[in-house]
Amino acid sequence: MYPGWGPGMRNCFVIHYVISGTGYFEVNGKKYKLHAGDSFLITPFTTVHYYPDAEDRWLYAWIDFAGNKAAELMAEMNWNMANPVCTIPLSDKLMPLYTQLHNLDIYNGNCYNEANGLMSAILGIYADAMSQSKRTSKSSSHQRLAAAALNLIHTNYHHADFHIDSMYSMLNLSHATLYRLFIDEMGVSPQKYLQHYRIEQAKKMILNGASIKNTALSCGYENALYFSKVFKRNVGVTPSEYKE
Repeated sequence: MYPGWGPGMRNCFVIHYVISGTGYFEVNGKKYKLHAGDSFLITPFTTVHYYPDAEDRWLYAWIDFAGNKAAELMAEMNWNMANPVCTIPLSDKLMPLYTQLHNLDIYNGNCYNEANGLMSAILGIYADAMSQSKRTSKSSSHQRLAAAALNLIHTNYHHADFHIDSMYSMLNLSHATLYRLFIDEMGVSPQKYLQHYRIEQAKKMILNGASIKNTALSCGYENALYFSKVFKRNVGVTPSEYKE
């Protein structure tokens, strides 16, 4: 359970997601009562105060982020201090991602890309849900989900244990929904896109002088022989021939 915080300011964007219990969020002279499943936003350099209910203390998770793109995304979503609370039911989609993020070893430098991918997925879910609540176009919603999916691939392709099933759970999408999303937005299946992206990265590494074994391991293939077969099937030549 977490105590109150503030009044004070943050120097970045922060989204809190209420896992259980009840709490209060105060900003710009307004007080919001929050329950499990609700989320609230803090924008940079805005004085806020949030605290748990005395009889039903809350538990929450949070992410923080900054930058021009972050500000643009929040503006597109119309999520700001005049409209700081999101009450759209998203627990089925958000809780698995927040849990995975919480369980990462933050002292392990190799977790940065995974954490970044999970945060992008979380933001994509909020953006998609809030866009739908504003009745934006279906294509715009698809594009945001596609961006989250692509970011997961681009930041995790080098892990041998990362596969399309990982994306189903990270984005909390069904196989059919993710497949349709990739066909509509990228023109290929998610599996084909992942394989293509790995091979494109492998081509760059080979041309930069990396060994075939190191290239395979760095692009998500534990078996160099299998990597060579996949490479030839996609490129038309073996990695050694491509290098020459």
